[in-house]
Formats: sequence, C-alpha cells, structure tokens
Amino acid sequence: MTVNVSKSGSNLREQLSELNRPVGSHGSQLMKSANTAESFDLVRAGRKNLIINGSCMIDQRNSGSSVTTGYAVDRTHVEGFYGAGTGTAQQVSDAPAGLFKSLKITVTGTDTSLGSTDFYTLRHIIEGQNVAHLGFGTNNAKTVTLSFWVKSSISGIFCCSLGNGTNNKTMPREYHIDNPNKWEYKTLTFAPAITGTWGTDNGRGFSVRWCMGVGSQRRGTVDTYNGNESHGTTKQTNLFATNGATFQITGMQLEEGNAATPFEHRSYGEELLLCQRYYIKYIRRPETDTTNFITTLIAGSGDDAFGVVNLPVPMRANPTLDYSHADHFETSNIFSTTNTVGGSFTSAYSMADGDHHAGIRAIMSPNPSFSAGSGRILRFKANLDGWIHWSAEM
Repeated sequence: MTVNVSKSGSNLREQLSELNRPVGSHGSQLMKSANTAESFDLVRAGRKNLIINGSCMIDQRNSGSSVTTGYAVDRTHVEGFYGAGTGTAQQVSDAPAGLFKSLKITVTGTDTSLGSTDFYTLRHIIEGQNVAHLGFGTNNAKTVTLSFWVKSSISGIFCCSLGNGTNNKTMPREYHIDNPNKWEYKTLTFAPAITGTWGTDNGRGFSVRWCMGVGSQRRGTVDTYNGNESHGTTKQTNLFATNGATFQITGMQLEEGNAATPFEHRSYGEELLLCQRYYIKYIRRPETDTTNFITTLIAGSGDDAFGVVNLPVPMRANPTLDYSHADHFETSNIFSTTNTVGGSFTSAYSMADGDHHAGIRAIMSPNPSFSAGSGRILRFKANLDGWIHWSAEM
C-alpha cells in the first residue's frame, strides 16, 4: 500500500516564532477586539481631554505672578485657602518630561488643627455641554478616568474628587505621593453616577478637585458618591500643617473610559481659544511704549462714546467687564488731542446668532463735549500697565 503525504503550504517553524512576537498588553487586546468600535475604544483616538489647559500653559490673568485666591492659571483655580493657613498659587516653569508648565501651591502660613469647615483645594469646573455625552445621572452613565502629574514636598495620602455642579453628589478617591519633591504620575478611575443632577447646558457640569487639606464638613466616604461636597477623606494629608510645603500639578486629563491614555497635547493657540470662552484679557503690549488700539467708538452726546469689541470666540454666557483703572485709557479723534477716560466702562454682550461681540461704553471726564456721531479711538495709554477683561467663568 502506498501512502502519499503532502507538504503543508505553511511553515510551522515560522508560525511558532510568531507566537513570541512582542505585542504588549494593549496589542493583545486589540487583536481580540470583536469589532471596530471596540478597537476604537481601546485606542481612544481623536479628541479626549475634557480638562481645558491641563498643561497649565495659559495664564492670561497673571503671566506667572503668584496669587492667593482665584485663578493662578486659566480654568483651574484656588477654590479656597479657607482656614487659618495661607498660601500662594502660581504658574511655574517646572514640569515632567513632555510638559513645560505646572501650577504650584506654596504654604506661607500653617493650619495645624483643621476646623470642621476648613479646606485647601484646587478646582476645575467643566461646562455641562462638554460632559453631557457621558450620561451622568442616567442608567447610561459612562466611566471616566483622571490622570495627572503631581509633585509635593510632603508624602502621604492625598485625594481627588469628581462631583456635579451643585456639589451634592461627589466621589473622593485617594492616591499616594511616595517620593517628596519628585514628579509622579497618577491615574484614578471614577465609576459612573447613575443618580443625581448633572448639568448638561452651559452651566456647571463636573467639578474636579485636588485636595490639600480638609475639615470634617467636606469629607466623604472614599470611592462612593456622597450627598455632600466631598473634597477628600479622613486619610487626606494636611499639606498646610507645614510652612513652606509645596504641591504642584500638571498634565491633567479627564477622559471617557476605564484607562488613562497619553496626555492630549493641543497647540497653544487652540488651548488659548478654549480658555477664552470663559475669560478674555486685553493688555497694553509691554514690548512697546506706544499706545495700543482697543476699538473704535461712536460718540453719543456730552461725555459718552459707544463701540463694539470683536471677541475671539463666543463666550459661555454674558460676561462681566473689569479693567485696571480709568486713567489707563484714553480716547482721541484720529488726528486730534486725547481725552482721558474717567468714570467707568460698562459692557453688554449678546449671544444672538452666535456673535462674539461685546458692546462697550466709555464715559469721559472731564466732559469733552463730543459731537454726536463723531468717530473716536479707544486705546491704552503709553507706559502704563492697563488691562481690560471679560469674564464668563462658572
């Protein structure tokens, strides 16, 4: 009897060698993906970071100067140094590889015994329209993951919390700073909240907090959505017990899914425009001593002139106007003498048709007796640090 054995068209040795080819854990997951949607979820391609200015590159208000309250960088602010302790917040040029700036807190006065209402917290508020797709407050809510770099002179347990805009549904999570004065990368995954009221309009959607010390009134159960404004847990380290202690963060990213992906770098120009939806500041350019043009005005009668400032983006809501000092501005005819701005500016803003224009009214003093309908120029005075801003923060 003759037995015919045919040779396989494939090389068994080559196939076995393929089994040892390194693909990594994510490569293995991708190979097992059942469909395109599952693969996309693993890769997390496209826009993903829900935090604006997570790299701390934009600081329109302060240009790197320290503050004791409010925004030290755009979009992330000192919610409170609320207690006996004091501190400063500042944009600094110290960051881990791949990043350039960070937000630094320095303790300047201690609070060694936290009162029940005391808290020392940074907060980032995310607009509801930007997180509506996550479905929080419904049965379709999705998991989110927070990642960031942190450096502190004090080691120990620290907390971050995720909450709604009305501060009655917040989950604190704990992380550990292991090595003082060294950058460490942290990731925290937050389970979806299927109950509670979570904003989906142009108001507050999410509040993300980084806690540096908290009294009993704002503590909550770890890994649970509490019914109060929880900044941290009972294990939270009190940074403000140590004078001169520091705490820095950068590379902040909140994204859909249960795993952190590499930080999404956006261009400086794009990040600035995202920030300007909430805050816009015009300043006299420091590189020149000449006056800087702001806008044109049309005189009303007497001491009033009205104009429109073309803002770079539609703002979140009708903004409020503030300025350095009336003496930092002047108006003039195109070929005539100047008039100092006295009194005040007022501003009105319309969201109609998506326009991004702010009406501005300048009241002159002494009364220049404008001719109704005459054209004027509004500008910064030379050699003075004038500024004017519009704010639509939440």
